[in-house]
Amino acid sequence: MILTHSITRYGITTDDPNKWRYYLDSVEVHLPPFWEQYINDENNVELILTDTLPLVISLNGHTLQEYMQESRGYALQNTASTQASIRGEESEQIELLNIRQETHEEYALSRPAGLREALLIVASFLLFFFCLITPDVFVPWMIGGAILLLAAGLWGLFAPPSKSALREIHCLRGTPRRWGLFGENNQEQINNISLGIIDLIYPAHWQPYITQDLGQQTDIDIYLDRHVARQGRFLSLHDEVKNFPLQHWLRSTVIAIGSLLVLFMLLFWIPLDMPIKFTLSWMKGAQTIEATTVKQLEKAGVRVGDTLHLSGKGMCNIHSGRPGAGSLTHRLCRSIARKSSGMTRLRYRCRNQIW
Repeated sequence: MILTHSITRYGITTDDPNKWRYYLDSVEVHLPPFWEQYINDENNVELILTDTLPLVISLNGHTLQEYMQESRGYALQNTASTQASIRGEESEQIELLNIRQETHEEYALSRPAGLREALLIVASFLLFFFCLITPDVFVPWMIGGAILLLAAGLWGLFAPPSKSALREIHCLRGTPRRWGLFGENNQEQINNISLGIIDLIYPAHWQPYITQDLGQQTDIDIYLDRHVARQGRFLSLHDEVKNFPLQHWLRSTVIAIGSLLVLFMLLFWIPLDMPIKFTLSWMKGAQTIEATTVKQLEKAGVRVGDTLHLSGKGMCNIHSGRPGAGSLTHRLCRSIARKSSGMTRLRYRCRNQIW
């Protein structure tokens, strides 16, 4: 098996002369100790599976065929380094407590800003708008496309991350110390705090607080790239995101600009003039207008959605066009006259009312 991956080394408390353990992600592998000097950030590793641990037979171009020469040189070098060591053995001990996946809050810090999803949502808004002015034959297809774009955008923004997307975090216990001469130093980093041989990379805003745990045994959670996710009881990226949620200004701005664009198109697009009037009337609220004459009604400026209370004088057309309608009209008029004097009025149907 050949792969390219980073190698993580841990020092553990054990009676075994070889106190170092090497991991590819969460899988422990057996690495010949004389190859430690060839470990890089990214390594070309060739493995073979054994009954106990996977065995590394090739590392960055170095193979087991060089075993005799390399092991002899390593033995001499190991003896010399033991005699000249200036670092206490106990300071290099790191206890691996657990290997876990990052939480959703920790994942949110490395999650993309959501610009692509915001553009998909804006595109769905535009498609919904063009459905209003597109021939009916294309409307179902455009509505379907708009719904798919909107669903894709919302899923990208709010869907929980998959298990494969969550990175591994190693939970360690050790004594962090401020000395930058040991471990795999990165000269571009301003951090010079190490846990054993691991140089830790802290969030920039943690700098004033990380010194509180120096020289004390502390539980520290780190990613494989040595970035610290939690230290001690109080420093935790998970708690920060949980108590102070991230504000994604970029994607919110893009969605807001797209929504305003669609709104302006609705306001100034002629075919949509009447729906906008309905909308404005609904937002403003219906008005009640009272009028007793036609002139008052004209001056009132009636709008769609208003309620009218009209009163005044008018007439009723009860002409039915049938024979004998004249005598019926005469009887109805007489009944109305009797009604005005307090007498009972006959029932009739009014065909038209003129105000």
